[in-house]
Amino acid sequence: MEIIEFEHPVARDLLTRLRDKCTDAPGFRLYSQRLASLLAMEATRDLRTAPVQVDTPLEATLGEMVQTPPVLVSFMRGGIPLIDAFLDFLPDSPVGFVAPLEARREGKWSYSSIPRIEGRDVILLVPVLSTGKDAEEVVEHLFDGNARSIALVCLLASPEGIARLKRFGELAIITASMDRELDEDDQVKPGLGSFSQRLYASPEKGRD
Repeated sequence: MEIIEFEHPVARDLLTRLRDKCTDAPGFRLYSQRLASLLAMEATRDLRTAPVQVDTPLEATLGEMVQTPPVLVSFMRGGIPLIDAFLDFLPDSPVGFVAPLEARREGKWSYSSIPRIEGRDVILLVPVLSTGKDAEEVVEHLFDGNARSIALVCLLASPEGIARLKRFGELAIITASMDRELDEDDQVKPGLGSFSQRLYASPEKGRD
């Protein structure tokens, strides 16, 4: 398994603003999307392209275009800002959503809408990788669907969550920060609190 901790001064700035408990919901959404945009650049670094010829206003020239854009799969509802950021770069990517597996009923996900992934590269968008339990089941489902490759992109991750996913040798994890630990409530520390609650200023309690 490949682990990439994205390093950039603007990423550090944005992550610090997200961690700050004084950041309000509109600011939190804005900084989340901007940080996701930086991670999108890293996650798409090795996309395959094909040569094409286009006509500029002055003459014909050769260029490159992404051959087959990856499938984007996001956790509801916290992953929505990440999806928006990635679609700015990959407007032709198919998009799928899964509900957090904490909300399962009788072994079924409360919601799942995943396009065909057989033979496709997949980018799984998880705002915060905490225990890794939900991500583990989704990654397993995607590999069972014969995804060609999977890159899990998260704003920050815990060591425990990463350790849980190490059995997937072909998985890549891209994050802006590998934080210190999980606390007794499975919250990442130092972390940034409950991502979904801060994103939408929700009053209810719960983990992402």
